Amino acid sequence: MQCMRADEIAKPGIITDQIMQAISDADVVIADLTGNNPNVMYELGYAHALTKMTVILTQSVKESPFDVAAMRQIVYDRSRLMKDCLPRLATAIAEALGGIEAVAEPSPPAHSEADEDRRDKAAVPLLVGDRLVLELQKCHLRLQAARENGDTTAVEETARDVIALVDRISMVETAEKEDLDNVVAVIGNCAVELELSELFQPAEDLFKRALGIHSDYAGTHYQFTDFLIDRGRVDEARTMLQRAKSLDPLDRRVNTLQMKLALRSGAMDESLLERSRASWEKDKGNRETAAAYLLCLAETGCSDEEFERVCKEWSEAGPPERKHEGVRALADFLASRKHHQRARGIYEDLLPDASGEFRHDTLHNLATVCAVMDDDVAAEKYWGEAYRMNPQDPTVASSFSQFLSKQGKLDLALKVITGAPID
Repeated sequence: MQCMRADEIAKPGIITDQIMQAISDADVVIADLTGNNPNVMYELGYAHALTKMTVILTQSVKESPFDVAAMRQIVYDRSRLMKDCLPRLATAIAEALGGIEAVAEPSPPAHSEADEDRRDKAAVPLLVGDRLVLELQKCHLRLQAARENGDTTAVEETARDVIALVDRISMVETAEKEDLDNVVAVIGNCAVELELSELFQPAEDLFKRALGIHSDYAGTHYQFTDFLIDRGRVDEARTMLQRAKSLDPLDRRVNTLQMKLALRSGAMDESLLERSRASWEKDKGNRETAAAYLLCLAETGCSDEEFERVCKEWSEAGPPERKHEGVRALADFLASRKHHQRARGIYEDLLPDASGEFRHDTLHNLATVCAVMDDDVAAEKYWGEAYRMNPQDPTVASSFSQFLSKQGKLDLALKVITGAPID
């Protein structure tokens, strides 16, 4: 492949004629519309007149004239070229070259109908909104089903569909923040599914695309941090976690990820466990030291009995109004170890006296356990209450909408993922 810039043609002659000839000879034309340069617009129109495969770049889609505003455009930030622009540009060029009939090989490999359909749709831009969220949700469900069935081919096929879908997203700068949050939340969930299927490169590509589309959504940063930790990329994970904490320092994943980071970086040793235990024993009713010690215990593979003992002592030593925190920590631990029946019983015992954020989080955890146990009626009931308490919580909205989609309740799932009221 040879790359040529129009303003770098060194041959003597009439520059306009040379540019027109270069466009005519090119297999792919890349046009950067930043600044709305009239020459570039003229050359873009010429490329379109020749039906050339064209990739459009811009630093601000708001500046795009009416005639090209609806076309698929890759919006980029010059300070983040490698992270934001490179992955999407590379994909767009690959798709464009894939559509060229004249190839070097005498017998080009055949494309499936899905590949052809994907290429046909690639030129159609997608705007951020409810319809896009629903399409991404469908892909997420397909990924879940394929992974659970062990169908690697279906996972890979769906991964290509998701990436192609994401690369068609346009007009990002004019979208509402809430809509962007919903879109990148589902993209992040798809990336997690790919990671679970051990398709690590496509997963990373999706995470990076999500961050390129909307870099201010904390959830994606937390998910990508977890991914980087699991890949052993400690320095990158530490940087990503700092960014996540700057966006949402109260996210429930902070402590867990910090502990995983310590474990992966080798900072989690017996001395750390001992220091954590010593801090807790000085004040067993302290919420922060108790939570940190329990996390250490869980990560180092303690017995159920040891974990339960610490939870009980924390509850007894703390103020009566916060006794429930140690109890729920035990339920969360039991659920993580697949003791679902007992965890469910503890969650349900907590509900009568639970209120506010604690009740909201308990309802979500209880609904998750019920879904795992295939008690769909109870799961919908508990998630429904949690959602009504806080329709803007991304964790509940994502889990609940996915559950509803699996039940075939797509209209209700769409309401949930967009934060709309439900009956």
